Amino acid sequence: ETAVSHEPAPYAGTTLDLQEVDLERAGRAVVREHVAVLEQTYRHLQPLNLERYFKLLRYAPGIEEYAALAALERVLTGSSDYAHVVCDTPPTGLTLRMLALPQLTLDWIGRLAALRREILDKRHTIYRLSRGDETSTTLPYRAADDPVMRTLDAMQARYTRLQTALAGPDTDVVVVFNPDRLALAESRRLLAGLAALGLSCRTAWHNKFPAGDPAEAERVEAALLGPYPGIRRIRVGTGHAWDTELAV
Repeated sequence: ETAVSHEPAPYAGTTLDLQEVDLERAGRAVVREHVAVLEQTYRHLQPLNLERYFKLLRYAPGIEEYAALAALERVLTGSSDYAHVVCDTPPTGLTLRMLALPQLTLDWIGRLAALRREILDKRHTIYRLSRGDETSTTLPYRAADDPVMRTLDAMQARYTRLQTALAGPDTDVVVVFNPDRLALAESRRLLAGLAALGLSCRTAWHNKFPAGDPAEAERVEAALLGPYPGIRRIRVGTGHAWDTELAV
């Protein structure tokens, strides 16, 4: 048995690195990062004592998904020289929500940037009307001078890199499915979600397939993979290793 830590570590006797993300620890890091950005961007609001609101961020919806995505981001867009990266995720909605976050975040950043530009435009109008008042507070009204816009631009660049990596030709989301009804329903949801997100799924593993009943295996695979022609199908039967490989 090999102990796997939160940080990547070499696996003895191989060229592999292993890592098991501690989502609670990663979530705390995500909260600290967001708090630092907010405090830096909105320093003029510090007198309002926002600390108690920051403490609630760790319980906010989506923090777990952002934590998992941040761990994946460090590997995909970092400076590592890995030839291949394999990320094992649970077959649940967490995986879809995590994979959808870059696109959703970019959409929100675009909306926030448009709103911020409108605020800056109105601020500029007010500035022009009041510039004769020497006692007025001068606030930045150009996007290049605005800390909020600089933060949004940096976030946009970051999530664009991540989305490019996830949707790139070298990335493949592999679906592993069991032939029971509940597992198939979850796998069907995952495949539909991947298609909606424009993410590639070129391989599906049929786990614990009925080796003694190939007709049943064909029926299960046709029901799940029929709408997605071109997905490579790998069967792993119960009680033994690789059984056969078929192309759908």
